[in-house]
Amino acid sequence: MKKIIETLGFYVGTIVGAGIFALPYAIARAGVWWGSLFFISALILLTFLHIVYGRIIYAAGEKHRLPGYVWMIIGKNAGITARFSMLVGFYGVLLVYGIFAGTLLYDISSTQTPFWWALIFFAAISPFLLFSFERIGMINFLLSLPLIGFILFLFITSIPFIDISHFSFSLQNADWFLPYGIFLFAFAGASAIPEMADVFRKRNKRVFEYTILSGSFIVALLYLFFIITVVGISGSATSPEALVSLKGRVTPLFLRVGEIMALLAVATSFLAIGTDLRSMFHYDFKLPLSTSWFLAMIGPVIFFLLGFGGFISLIGFLGAVTIAFDSLFILWLGVKKNIISPALALSVGVALSAGILIFLIL
Repeated sequence: MKKIIETLGFYVGTIVGAGIFALPYAIARAGVWWGSLFFISALILLTFLHIVYGRIIYAAGEKHRLPGYVWMIIGKNAGITARFSMLVGFYGVLLVYGIFAGTLLYDISSTQTPFWWALIFFAAISPFLLFSFERIGMINFLLSLPLIGFILFLFITSIPFIDISHFSFSLQNADWFLPYGIFLFAFAGASAIPEMADVFRKRNKRVFEYTILSGSFIVALLYLFFIITVVGISGSATSPEALVSLKGRVTPLFLRVGEIMALLAVATSFLAIGTDLRSMFHYDFKLPLSTSWFLAMIGPVIFFLLGFGGFISLIGFLGAVTIAFDSLFILWLGVKKNIISPALALSVGVALSAGILIFLIL
């Protein structure tokens, strides 16, 4: 039972990261109807893909990450493409977490600049990526609990101040497609699946899938509570980083606690994504563990120093393009292993491809 709870915490902690703080802004800009459509679609799609990915891992019987399975099952050329896509995605996600952590640390401390705090965050968290999954899973689980408690407490105490008129129900919004990539990013947790599959390999595989379903349900509830609270209080004044919108509307102490909880959420997701990237270098590229750790850490730092940024735009791109692209590989693997039908994979693949094109055009 302990392993199940830890793994559930690891899954939830992996998914709930910086993406949650972009969700209220996406809903405020696009409106309730478009936001609800993309919320439900992303939840169902990514929960389904996480289960399919787990079944692929069990069917393959070897220890890899997504690019390794693509290389082994589909072929070399597809494997090379998958490696490139995963590297861009992983480095991009870690970059988002570093940028957001720097902003949070600056707001908490009111010293230095977000730039220097981001570098401090990268340096402080990097040693934890040397830990085994068992330790990281426990760290993720423990750090996820305060965030869950904070969101629930924020929602309950804010109910009297939530104004339904702050929600836009219009379908005529210029930013109607904004939530698409953001919600895909926010519900993505495929990086946790290989580690979870290892834990449940000797157990009933149904428990593994129930854990994914339970974790996705918990995440969806947390997201829903947070969106209702922030947009219900701030309305059209909702900022891209969400918590900034609450300044002047909640006590400074409460806001400070919220920022600390947000920092913990970012740290848990960073650990999960960083561990999976380290494992990809180790298992798929056959590199030594120390080299894999170094490459996992140095990439986002380099991109950060080169000036890549833009919180909302970066999250939108990673969700709409890189996460969607990786999802296509999962669908392809699912067909190859007879886990899903070609017709289902084709229909979902066409929808994801259309999403990529619409995002790039808009």
